[in-house]
Amino acid sequence: MNGRDEHHVALEQKIERMIEGKPDYLRLYYLSMQYPSMRTKSEYVGEVIHYLTYISDQLNVDISNPKNLNYQNVIEFLHSIQYKEKDGIQEPTSVAYRKLVWTCLNKFFVYLVSTHQIEENPMVSVMRPKGHDNVKRVYMKDYDIQAALQYISDYGGEFRTRDLAIVIVFLQTGMRVTALSEMDIENVSFQVVSSDGHIHSTADITGASITIVDKRNKEFEKLISATAAKYLYLWLVERNAMLLKKGIQNQSAVFINRDCQRISRKGINYLMQKYMPKIDGKQISPHALRRTYGTTLYQQTKDIYYVQQAMGHASPETTQMYVVESGNDKRRAADIMDSACFGIQKKER
Repeated sequence: MNGRDEHHVALEQKIERMIEGKPDYLRLYYLSMQYPSMRTKSEYVGEVIHYLTYISDQLNVDISNPKNLNYQNVIEFLHSIQYKEKDGIQEPTSVAYRKLVWTCLNKFFVYLVSTHQIEENPMVSVMRPKGHDNVKRVYMKDYDIQAALQYISDYGGEFRTRDLAIVIVFLQTGMRVTALSEMDIENVSFQVVSSDGHIHSTADITGASITIVDKRNKEFEKLISATAAKYLYLWLVERNAMLLKKGIQNQSAVFINRDCQRISRKGINYLMQKYMPKIDGKQISPHALRRTYGTTLYQQTKDIYYVQQAMGHASPETTQMYVVESGNDKRRAADIMDSACFGIQKKER
């Protein structure tokens, strides 16, 4: 089973646990969703459960009958999520979150209407939240990147090589955390200069190609530099030794944990908290590394469409990252990020 399939199964099991004991119409709603990703399905189902739980516990609504779901208890619920408590203080929730909840409930009620379980969609009378959150988005400058890599190198412990490889691959590809967790050995192809095509030492490595399966099963090929590829290769050597020591033969994941299981999104996020700095009071996360990748490349190229094409975004307005699609542009991106990561300057090709 490849990484994407493993992740799919895990999320499916999570959703099954979420809907256990809930009304039958919720399970049928989940089964009706054919196109969204499993993560999106989990979000949709989770917010509907949040709504149903609130109106059942706080408003004494009998949720076994979908006809009891109406405009009045919807707006009561939406009012209840405008604020959240943090450290004993009430803070407003983000506009992005309230938009997400509105969308989740609207899709749910559209399903109930289309299956004739209710007559009208109450969300028609509820305005979708407007506006944007005034959030300062942070990214790492070159010196931040190099300091973080040096910190991992000095204090990384048993998994130093793995953790360096994870951060470097993030920075050289701009991939999402899920895609990195799902990476399999078959997705990595090293480029070598040895006459027999084999790697005898890291000196034989001139780069690597990584096939990434992203949202909606889109595939991208990313090139990483020789220096980055050497870090990845050294980790794979250590990984193979760990698997051999434990007698494990069927592990396809590139990045594994100390139990020799595929590293999870949670595990990767833990590494970010462990190693990455806070900038302007914000913790550098995997998504901030994506932003760092895109921002660094955009500052060098000033070409937003370059970024949009590689990331598969529908419009340049949503594009914050940069990835190269083919040919010399792929190598150009790898060279730019090589300078950011290691201070290595490449001559113009």
